[in-house]
Amino acid sequence: MYHIRTTKTSSKATAVQVVRYEDRKLIVAAHVGSAHNAEELNALKKSASVWIEKASKQASLFPVSQLSANFIQLDKCRYLGVRYGFIHEVLMRIAGHFDFCSLTDKAMFIDLIIIRIIEPASKLYSLELLNEFFNIKYLRKDFYRYLPEFALLKDKTENKILALAKNEFNFDFSLVFYDVTTLYFETFQSDELRKPGFSKDNKSQ
Repeated sequence: MYHIRTTKTSSKATAVQVVRYEDRKLIVAAHVGSAHNAEELNALKKSASVWIEKASKQASLFPVSQLSANFIQLDKCRYLGVRYGFIHEVLMRIAGHFDFCSLTDKAMFIDLIIIRIIEPASKLYSLELLNEFFNIKYLRKDFYRYLPEFALLKDKTENKILALAKNEFNFDFSLVFYDVTTLYFETFQSDELRKPGFSKDNKSQ
């Protein structure tokens, strides 16, 4: 793959080259010329793009006519972070399609569900993840204020999930897996239910 490279010459001009990397070594495929001002540099970069397009027989992502000094240079930019807007939009549309958004007028409810699908965590940490991933900010005091209301939505939410499983996936509930929090017991006598075995909590004794 070819790249356009600029480098300063001993005469303080800017040389424009077409380069490629082979076995981690830089190979100059073509020396296009040296520029002494911005206009010449822009023209040489256009010529280099044409050279690459002809040599690789692959059209440039940006047409030569669009290459100009108006392009934003990466060294002039500052990294602010990543926002995963697409996955939030998709899951929000899915929630709307299956009518989960009608459960409450509080957007926080659906956002907490979405972030838990993406990265399961505690509810308070989920608020931080919403801010980090989507730039969606909720106050902790609002979370505590809405939590009793969200708890009352349990039955309605479960009914919608059951209806979704039956209507959309033809699920007949003949086999259901239920995950519970890890439990352990301490006793000196075993029986049919309680037997010594592997401990996920590293309680080997």
